[in-house]
Amino acid sequence: MMLRHYRIPQANASSARDVDPLIMGAGTQRRSAEGDKLRVTDRSTQQALFDAYLYLSQVQQARCYETSIGLWRRLKSEESVQTMGILYWQLNDIWPGPSWSTMEYDGRWRVAHYSVQRMYAPLLISSFTDPEDVIRTHLTSDRPRPTLGHLEVHLHAWAATDPRPLATWRHALELPALGSVEVAARSASEYLNSRGAHKEGGGSAARRRLLVGAADHHLSANKIDNSPKSMFLRMVLKEEGVPEDVESFHFFTPLGSATLPDTTVRIEVVERVPGSDASAAVTVRAPMTAVYVLLETTAASGLVGKFSENAFVLMPGHPKRVVFTARRPIPSLEALRRGLQVRSLRDTYA
Repeated sequence: MMLRHYRIPQANASSARDVDPLIMGAGTQRRSAEGDKLRVTDRSTQQALFDAYLYLSQVQQARCYETSIGLWRRLKSEESVQTMGILYWQLNDIWPGPSWSTMEYDGRWRVAHYSVQRMYAPLLISSFTDPEDVIRTHLTSDRPRPTLGHLEVHLHAWAATDPRPLATWRHALELPALGSVEVAARSASEYLNSRGAHKEGGGSAARRRLLVGAADHHLSANKIDNSPKSMFLRMVLKEEGVPEDVESFHFFTPLGSATLPDTTVRIEVVERVPGSDASAAVTVRAPMTAVYVLLETTAASGLVGKFSENAFVLMPGHPKRVVFTARRPIPSLEALRRGLQVRSLRDTYA
Protein backbone atom coordinates (compact mmCIF):
# COMPACT_ATOMS: atom_id res chain seq x y z
CA MET A 1 0.00 0.00 0.00
CA MET A 2 1.05 3.62 -0.43
CA LEU A 3 0.91 6.23 2.32
CA ARG A 4 -2.50 7.89 2.53
CA HIS A 5 -1.04 11.37 2.08
CA TYR A 6 1.14 10.39 -0.89
CA ARG A 7 0.28 12.00 -4.21
CA ILE A 8 2.08 11.79 -7.53
CA PRO A 9 3.41 15.30 -8.26
CA GLN A 10 2.00 17.17 -11.23
CA ALA A 11 4.47 17.62 -14.09
CA ASN A 12 4.51 21.39 -13.59
CA ALA A 13 4.73 21.28 -9.82
CA SER A 14 8.50 21.24 -9.71
CA SER A 15 11.57 20.89 -11.85
CA ALA A 16 13.01 17.46 -12.51
CA ARG A 17 15.96 18.41 -10.27
CA ASP A 18 13.70 18.96 -7.28
CA VAL A 19 11.68 15.74 -7.50
CA ASP A 20 13.06 12.23 -7.57
CA PRO A 21 12.92 11.04 -11.22
CA LEU A 22 11.43 7.74 -10.10
CA ILE A 23 8.34 9.61 -8.89
CA MET A 24 8.46 12.48 -11.38
CA GLY A 25 8.30 10.07 -14.30
CA ALA A 26 5.03 8.66 -13.02
CA GLY A 27 3.00 11.49 -14.51
CA THR A 28 4.64 11.10 -17.92
CA GLN A 29 4.17 7.35 -17.86
CA ARG A 30 0.57 7.58 -16.68
CA ARG A 31 -0.33 10.02 -19.45
CA SER A 32 1.29 7.67 -21.97
CA ALA A 33 -0.81 4.74 -20.82
CA GLU A 34 -4.01 6.77 -20.66
CA GLY A 35 -3.34 8.29 -24.07
CA ASP A 36 -2.28 5.16 -25.94
CA LYS A 37 -4.70 6.23 -28.69
CA LEU A 38 -5.67 2.67 -29.53
CA ARG A 39 -7.77 2.79 -32.66
CA VAL A 40 -10.43 0.77 -34.42
CA THR A 41 -10.47 0.99 -38.21
CA ASP A 42 -12.13 -2.35 -38.92
CA ARG A 43 -15.71 -1.21 -39.51
CA SER A 44 -16.68 -3.96 -41.94
CA THR A 45 -19.64 -4.95 -39.76
CA GLN A 46 -21.19 -3.81 -36.52
CA GLN A 47 -20.09 -7.10 -34.97
CA ALA A 48 -16.47 -6.54 -36.06
CA LEU A 49 -16.54 -3.02 -34.66
CA PHE A 50 -18.03 -4.12 -31.34
CA ASP A 51 -15.65 -7.08 -31.06
CA ALA A 52 -12.62 -4.87 -31.69
CA TYR A 53 -13.89 -2.32 -29.18
CA LEU A 54 -14.19 -4.98 -26.46
CA TYR A 55 -10.66 -6.20 -27.14
CA LEU A 56 -9.19 -2.68 -27.17
CA SER A 57 -10.95 -1.71 -23.95
CA GLN A 58 -9.31 -4.70 -22.27
CA VAL A 59 -5.89 -3.83 -23.73
CA GLN A 60 -6.26 -0.26 -22.47
CA GLN A 61 -7.11 -1.52 -18.99
CA ALA A 62 -4.09 -3.82 -19.09
CA ARG A 63 -1.81 -0.92 -20.10
CA CYS A 64 -3.04 1.16 -17.16
CA TYR A 65 -2.54 -1.70 -14.69
CA GLU A 66 0.95 -2.42 -16.06
CA THR A 67 1.89 1.24 -15.67
CA SER A 68 0.53 1.60 -12.14
CA ILE A 69 1.78 -1.71 -10.72
CA GLY A 70 5.22 -1.18 -12.26
CA LEU A 71 5.44 2.25 -10.62
CA TRP A 72 4.26 1.10 -7.21
CA ARG A 73 6.58 -1.89 -7.14
CA ARG A 74 9.55 0.31 -8.07
CA LEU A 75 8.67 2.66 -5.22
CA LYS A 76 9.35 -0.01 -2.61
CA SER A 77 12.93 1.34 -2.58
CA GLU A 78 11.82 4.97 -2.17
CA GLU A 79 12.13 5.96 1.48
CA SER A 80 9.13 8.27 1.40
CA VAL A 81 6.87 5.53 -0.04
CA GLN A 82 8.17 1.98 0.57
CA THR A 83 5.31 0.17 -1.12
CA MET A 84 4.80 -3.16 0.63
CA GLY A 85 1.82 -4.48 -1.31
CA ILE A 86 -0.71 -3.64 -4.01
CA LEU A 87 -4.41 -4.45 -4.34
CA TYR A 88 -6.52 -3.63 -7.38
CA TRP A 89 -10.22 -3.45 -8.13
CA GLN A 90 -11.59 -5.85 -9.16
CA LEU A 91 -10.85 -9.53 -9.47
CA ASN A 92 -14.01 -11.23 -10.78
CA ASP A 93 -17.68 -10.91 -11.71
CA ILE A 94 -20.80 -12.78 -10.68
CA TRP A 95 -22.68 -12.14 -13.95
CA PRO A 96 -21.74 -11.19 -17.52
CA GLY A 97 -21.31 -7.53 -18.31
CA PRO A 98 -18.84 -4.65 -18.68
CA SER A 99 -16.86 -4.05 -15.50
CA TRP A 100 -13.41 -3.48 -14.03
CA SER A 101 -12.94 -7.18 -13.29
CA THR A 102 -9.92 -8.96 -14.74
CA MET A 103 -11.77 -12.30 -14.83
CA GLU A 104 -15.04 -13.11 -16.56
CA TYR A 105 -17.97 -14.48 -14.58
CA ASP A 106 -17.30 -17.97 -15.99
CA GLY A 107 -13.63 -17.92 -14.97
CA ARG A 108 -12.00 -16.88 -18.25
CA TRP A 109 -9.07 -14.52 -17.84
CA ARG A 110 -9.33 -11.11 -19.49
CA VAL A 111 -6.32 -9.32 -20.99
CA ALA A 112 -5.62 -7.39 -17.79
CA HIS A 113 -5.43 -10.57 -15.72
CA TYR A 114 -2.62 -11.93 -17.87
CA SER A 115 -0.86 -8.57 -17.53
CA VAL A 116 -1.32 -8.61 -13.76
CA GLN A 117 0.12 -12.13 -13.69
CA ARG A 118 3.32 -10.80 -15.28
CA MET A 119 3.44 -7.63 -13.18
CA TYR A 120 3.21 -9.60 -9.91
CA ALA A 121 6.03 -12.00 -10.85
CA PRO A 122 8.74 -12.31 -8.16
CA LEU A 123 11.20 -10.57 -10.49
CA LEU A 124 9.94 -7.61 -12.51
CA ILE A 125 11.63 -5.47 -15.14
CA SER A 126 9.87 -2.14 -15.52
CA SER A 127 10.75 1.06 -17.33
CA PHE A 128 9.50 4.59 -17.86
CA THR A 129 10.54 7.78 -19.64
CA ASP A 130 11.23 10.69 -17.31
CA PRO A 131 10.62 14.39 -18.14
CA GLU A 132 14.19 14.67 -19.46
CA ASP A 133 13.44 11.95 -22.05
CA VAL A 134 15.66 9.47 -20.21
CA ILE A 135 14.44 5.87 -20.23
CA ARG A 136 14.94 4.45 -16.75
CA THR A 137 14.90 0.67 -16.36
CA HIS A 138 14.41 -0.95 -12.97
CA LEU A 139 14.56 -4.46 -11.59
CA THR A 140 12.33 -5.23 -8.61
CA SER A 141 12.46 -8.40 -6.51
CA ASP A 142 10.08 -9.92 -4.00
CA ARG A 143 12.42 -12.84 -3.39
CA PRO A 144 14.17 -13.41 -0.05
CA ARG A 145 17.55 -13.89 -1.74
CA PRO A 146 19.88 -11.74 -3.85
CA THR A 147 19.76 -11.78 -7.66
CA LEU A 148 22.99 -11.87 -9.69
CA GLY A 149 23.19 -11.64 -13.46
CA HIS A 150 22.94 -9.05 -16.19
CA LEU A 151 20.28 -7.13 -18.03
CA GLU A 152 20.31 -7.01 -21.81
CA VAL A 153 18.53 -4.12 -23.55
CA HIS A 154 17.85 -4.80 -27.24
CA LEU A 155 16.77 -2.28 -29.86
CA HIS A 156 14.32 -3.69 -32.43
CA ALA A 157 12.49 -2.31 -35.45
CA TRP A 158 8.76 -2.95 -35.78
CA ALA A 159 9.26 -3.73 -39.49
CA ALA A 160 11.92 -6.40 -38.90
CA THR A 161 11.39 -9.98 -40.03
CA ASP A 162 14.32 -11.26 -37.98
CA PRO A 163 14.37 -11.40 -34.16
CA ARG A 164 18.01 -10.31 -33.93
CA PRO A 165 18.36 -6.79 -32.49
CA LEU A 166 19.78 -3.73 -34.20
CA ALA A 167 21.80 -2.92 -31.07
CA THR A 168 22.34 -4.39 -27.62
CA TRP A 169 23.43 -3.00 -24.25
CA ARG A 170 24.46 -5.28 -21.40
CA HIS A 171 24.39 -4.19 -17.74
CA ALA A 172 25.81 -6.23 -14.88
CA LEU A 173 23.58 -6.22 -11.81
CA GLU A 174 23.42 -7.35 -8.22
CA LEU A 175 20.00 -6.94 -6.66
CA PRO A 176 19.58 -7.44 -2.90
CA ALA A 177 16.81 -9.58 -1.48
CA LEU A 178 13.42 -7.82 -1.60
CA GLY A 179 15.06 -4.89 -3.34
CA SER A 180 14.42 -2.58 -6.26
CA VAL A 181 17.23 -0.87 -8.19
CA GLU A 182 17.69 1.20 -11.31
CA VAL A 183 19.75 -0.89 -13.70
CA ALA A 184 19.97 1.41 -16.72
CA ALA A 185 19.32 5.05 -17.57
CA ARG A 186 19.82 6.21 -21.13
CA SER A 187 18.21 8.84 -23.33
CA ALA A 188 15.76 7.73 -25.99
CA SER A 189 17.88 9.41 -28.67
CA GLU A 190 20.94 7.40 -27.64
CA TYR A 191 18.99 4.18 -28.01
CA LEU A 192 17.49 5.19 -31.35
CA ASN A 193 20.80 6.31 -32.87
CA SER A 194 22.91 3.33 -31.84
CA ARG A 195 22.19 0.80 -34.57
CA GLY A 196 24.87 -1.81 -35.13
CA ALA A 197 26.41 -1.46 -31.65
CA HIS A 198 26.72 -3.96 -28.86
CA LYS A 199 27.69 -2.17 -25.67
CA GLU A 200 28.32 -3.19 -22.10
CA GLY A 201 27.37 -1.02 -19.17
CA GLY A 202 27.69 -1.33 -15.48
CA GLY A 203 28.49 2.16 -14.37
CA SER A 204 29.09 5.58 -15.82
CA ALA A 205 29.12 6.31 -19.53
CA ALA A 206 32.89 6.70 -19.41
CA ARG A 207 33.27 3.08 -18.36
CA ARG A 208 31.05 1.62 -21.07
CA ARG A 209 32.98 -0.04 -23.84
CA LEU A 210 32.12 -1.16 -27.32
CA LEU A 211 32.12 -4.95 -27.46
CA VAL A 212 31.14 -5.90 -30.98
CA GLY A 213 30.42 -3.96 -34.13
CA ALA A 214 27.30 -5.62 -35.50
CA ALA A 215 26.19 -5.32 -39.10
CA ASP A 216 22.46 -5.02 -39.53
CA HIS A 217 21.07 -8.51 -40.06
CA HIS A 218 17.69 -7.91 -41.57
CA LEU A 219 17.14 -4.31 -42.66
CA SER A 220 19.48 -2.50 -45.03
CA ALA A 221 20.82 0.76 -43.61
CA ASN A 222 18.98 2.95 -46.10
CA LYS A 223 15.66 1.36 -45.16
CA ILE A 224 15.92 1.79 -41.41
CA ASP A 225 13.68 4.45 -39.92
CA ASN A 226 15.07 5.32 -36.50
CA SER A 227 12.09 7.42 -35.46
CA PRO A 228 10.48 6.54 -32.11
CA LYS A 229 7.33 5.20 -33.80
CA SER A 230 9.40 2.63 -35.73
CA MET A 231 11.40 1.13 -32.85
CA PHE A 232 10.94 -0.56 -29.50
CA LEU A 233 13.11 -1.99 -26.73
CA ARG A 234 13.17 -5.54 -25.44
CA MET A 235 14.69 -6.03 -21.98
CA VAL A 236 15.90 -9.46 -20.86
CA LEU A 237 17.20 -10.46 -17.43
CA LYS A 238 19.70 -13.31 -17.54
CA GLU A 239 20.19 -14.60 -14.03
CA GLU A 240 23.17 -16.70 -13.05
CA GLY A 241 22.27 -20.37 -12.79
CA VAL A 242 18.68 -19.88 -13.98
CA PRO A 243 17.76 -21.19 -17.46
CA GLU A 244 14.60 -19.11 -17.93
CA ASP A 245 14.88 -15.41 -18.73
CA VAL A 246 12.66 -12.58 -17.49
CA GLU A 247 11.45 -10.34 -20.32
CA SER A 248 9.86 -6.92 -20.67
CA PHE A 249 9.25 -4.34 -23.41
CA HIS A 250 9.46 -0.57 -23.66
CA PHE A 251 7.61 1.34 -26.38
CA PHE A 252 8.99 4.74 -27.41
CA THR A 253 5.53 6.01 -28.37
CA PRO A 254 1.93 5.16 -27.48
CA LEU A 255 1.01 1.96 -29.28
CA GLY A 256 -1.66 3.75 -31.27
CA SER A 257 1.08 5.91 -32.81
CA ALA A 258 3.59 3.11 -33.42
CA THR A 259 4.02 1.72 -36.93
CA LEU A 260 2.88 -1.77 -36.00
CA PRO A 261 3.52 -4.17 -38.89
CA ASP A 262 0.63 -5.75 -40.76
CA THR A 263 1.44 -9.30 -39.71
CA THR A 264 -0.55 -12.51 -39.30
CA VAL A 265 -0.36 -14.63 -36.16
CA ARG A 266 -0.94 -18.30 -36.96
CA ILE A 267 -1.76 -21.23 -34.73
CA GLU A 268 0.78 -23.83 -35.83
CA VAL A 269 0.43 -26.76 -33.43
CA VAL A 270 -2.20 -27.98 -30.99
CA GLU A 271 -1.14 -31.04 -29.02
CA ARG A 272 -2.05 -32.90 -25.88
CA VAL A 273 -0.19 -32.35 -22.64
CA PRO A 274 0.84 -35.78 -21.35
CA GLY A 275 -1.08 -36.94 -18.30
CA SER A 276 -3.99 -34.50 -18.64
CA ASP A 277 -7.27 -34.76 -20.54
CA ALA A 278 -8.09 -31.10 -19.85
CA SER A 279 -4.85 -29.49 -21.06
CA ALA A 280 -3.35 -28.89 -24.48
CA ALA A 281 -0.27 -27.03 -25.74
CA VAL A 282 -0.80 -24.37 -28.40
CA THR A 283 2.07 -22.99 -30.49
CA VAL A 284 1.75 -19.68 -32.36
CA ARG A 285 4.11 -17.90 -34.75
CA ALA A 286 4.23 -14.59 -36.66
CA PRO A 287 6.57 -13.33 -39.43
CA MET A 288 6.83 -9.88 -37.79
CA THR A 289 6.37 -8.55 -34.26
CA ALA A 290 2.81 -8.75 -32.95
CA VAL A 291 1.66 -6.95 -29.79
CA TYR A 292 -0.93 -8.14 -27.27
CA VAL A 293 -1.38 -11.46 -29.03
CA LEU A 294 -4.54 -12.90 -27.50
CA LEU A 295 -5.63 -16.52 -27.72
CA GLU A 296 -9.28 -17.19 -26.94
CA THR A 297 -11.78 -20.01 -27.13
CA THR A 298 -15.03 -19.12 -28.88
CA ALA A 299 -18.36 -19.27 -27.11
CA ALA A 300 -19.54 -21.85 -29.65
CA SER A 301 -16.76 -24.25 -28.64
CA GLY A 302 -18.09 -24.53 -25.10
CA LEU A 303 -14.49 -24.67 -23.86
CA VAL A 304 -13.83 -22.49 -20.83
CA GLY A 305 -10.37 -22.23 -19.34
CA LYS A 306 -7.17 -20.22 -19.14
CA PHE A 307 -3.81 -20.08 -20.89
CA SER A 308 -0.46 -20.31 -19.11
CA GLU A 309 0.50 -17.05 -20.82
CA ASN A 310 -1.48 -14.70 -23.03
CA ALA A 311 -1.75 -11.12 -24.32
CA PHE A 312 1.99 -11.21 -25.03
CA VAL A 313 4.46 -9.73 -27.50
CA LEU A 314 5.38 -12.26 -30.19
CA MET A 315 8.75 -11.73 -31.82
CA PRO A 316 9.26 -12.58 -35.52
CA GLY A 317 10.25 -16.14 -36.26
CA HIS A 318 10.13 -17.13 -32.59
CA PRO A 319 7.27 -19.58 -32.00
CA LYS A 320 5.63 -19.37 -28.61
CA ARG A 321 4.15 -22.38 -26.84
CA VAL A 322 1.48 -21.90 -24.19
CA VAL A 323 -0.71 -24.39 -22.35
CA PHE A 324 -4.50 -24.15 -22.32
CA THR A 325 -6.21 -25.71 -19.29
CA ALA A 326 -9.95 -26.25 -19.55
CA ARG A 327 -12.43 -26.63 -16.72
CA ARG A 328 -13.59 -29.91 -18.19
CA PRO A 329 -11.91 -32.57 -20.33
CA ILE A 330 -11.23 -31.44 -23.89
CA PRO A 331 -13.30 -33.67 -26.20
CA SER A 332 -10.70 -33.70 -28.99
CA LEU A 333 -7.79 -31.71 -30.32
CA GLU A 334 -9.76 -30.96 -33.45
CA ALA A 335 -12.60 -29.51 -31.38
CA LEU A 336 -10.11 -27.30 -29.56
CA ARG A 337 -8.42 -26.17 -32.77
CA ARG A 338 -11.80 -25.23 -34.29
CA GLY A 339 -12.71 -23.34 -31.12
CA LEU A 340 -9.48 -21.31 -30.93
CA GLN A 341 -9.06 -17.81 -32.29
CA VAL A 342 -6.06 -15.50 -32.14
CA ARG A 343 -5.69 -11.77 -32.68
CA SER A 344 -3.19 -8.97 -32.06
CA LEU A 345 -3.43 -5.21 -31.72
CA ARG A 346 -2.70 -4.63 -35.41
CA ASP A 347 -5.76 -6.69 -36.40
CA THR A 348 -8.05 -3.89 -35.21
CA TYR A 349 -6.63 -1.65 -37.95
CA ALA A 350 -7.93 -3.87 -40.76
